[in-house]
Amino acid sequence: MMSGAGHSSGTSNNSAVRALGMEYKGIQDEPVEGFRVKLTNPDNMFDWEVAIFGPPDTLYQGGYFKVWWCA
Repeated sequence: MMSGAGHSSGTSNNSAVRALGMEYKGIQDEPVEGFRVKLTNPDNMFDWEVAIFGPPDTLYQGGYFKVWWCA
């Protein structure tokens, strides 16, 4: 029963890499105001750095918030 688990996991990983690649390309092609997104390691689609800039006329104006996401 477990013999298919490795194959399924690899297929899921490939699908995830493709999906994240499309999302990343979309963000690079059409950036979202107030956000900067980059890969911290170009060889790992699961390792992102996101910067969020505080929007004007809010309590967070002038703020710079960094988020790292790694799976």
